Amino acid sequence: MTTARGVAGRLAARSGEHAPLVRGSAWLMVSIIVQGLSGYAFWLAAARLFPSDEVGHASALFSSVLFVTYLTGFGLNIAVARYAADGSRDADVYFSWSLAITVASSLVGAAAYLTFVSSETIDVIRVWGAPTAVVLFFFVVAGTSMAALVDIRLTAAHRWQWVLIRVGVVGVARLLPLVALPEGETREVWLFLLAGGLPALSGFVGVVLLPRAIGGGLRLRPWPSDGPVAVRFALVNFGADLAARAPMFALPVIVLIDVTATANANFYVAFNITTMLFLIPVTIGQVVLIEGSKALARAASQARLALVLTLAVMGAASLATWALSGLVVSLYGSDYDDAARILPLLMAAGVPWAVTSIALAEMRVRHSHAGTTAITAVFAAGVLLPALVLVPQDGLDGAVAAWLGGNVAAAAVGLLAVRLVRPRV
Repeated sequence: MTTARGVAGRLAARSGEHAPLVRGSAWLMVSIIVQGLSGYAFWLAAARLFPSDEVGHASALFSSVLFVTYLTGFGLNIAVARYAADGSRDADVYFSWSLAITVASSLVGAAAYLTFVSSETIDVIRVWGAPTAVVLFFFVVAGTSMAALVDIRLTAAHRWQWVLIRVGVVGVARLLPLVALPEGETREVWLFLLAGGLPALSGFVGVVLLPRAIGGGLRLRPWPSDGPVAVRFALVNFGADLAARAPMFALPVIVLIDVTATANANFYVAFNITTMLFLIPVTIGQVVLIEGSKALARAASQARLALVLTLAVMGAASLATWALSGLVVSLYGSDYDDAARILPLLMAAGVPWAVTSIALAEMRVRHSHAGTTAITAVFAAGVLLPALVLVPQDGLDGAVAAWLGGNVAAAAVGLLAVRLVRPRV
């Protein structure tokens, strides 16, 4: 009896210890589902209303925004999760500096991308002239980056419902004007602005409303005493983050440069479904980072729990796409048969990606820069180096092969890194 009570008591205690992890993961998974469904609905409606080449142009521009956003991140998303996870004055300062850096880097990145990257699929944005193109592109890039930082701050403050509200409002708002888009050569640009502009606008609005949600405010001074440590943490993780997310953001750019607009539309539809589902392990890993940073002693048990959850979700999602991939053609139309063919293959990488995401989160909690760098470098090189060779020669099939190979290699390195870094008990 005493033993049974003791076991029950320990289980209850562990449940209480991990309650923020479980609740946060549940709320954010709902947010991801809402974001994913609204995104699918948006691009599905666009595919039904507009020719596939116009969808290809708009999705190429949207992929370009995501690429520049990722490229100009400077590790700020990781730093905000690690150093702005409470309501202190120091957290406000770190968050405010992150916003300022994001705006500046977004302007430089937007101008550089449109200057040096030229492709038939993205040149449509220059229809109103180069200066206007840079302004529009900068607005979407900056707002997208700010929205991501706001969501991380809300997550750290356990204001998960605000993240869900933002995602839901944006998802509905950008669907409604689709039927009113004007015909002509600018329609691809308007479609792009609906896809990326409204989410970007929510980032600006989120910055204004954030103090009402969590308290505090925007301030650049006084600089925290552990500021140099935070800057080093951000810069180290910036390099690792570039490698960790490179395949998700650079692979679509490699594809849009080397294929036609219609082929790009097919890849975007399949890859968008894949990467939306891949956000589940990323988001749960973000929660592991936030909660593990508050209590390092529980990092290993939290990582194990998160891994079980992510493996179950991604395994089920992979099986579902194999069974339901034929619906892509039924829903999107006959121009999207390639999307239906490659979707199950892209999603097969979901299981190794679950392992990689949680391993990365634990490496960051433990400040294992070597482990973080090893995992992310293998992931980036394993996907992008083969893609640079295979996509020009094999098109979409080359992209799929590179994606699968790189994910499996990264998961293997992640398992080894966790084994080496986790304390023996």
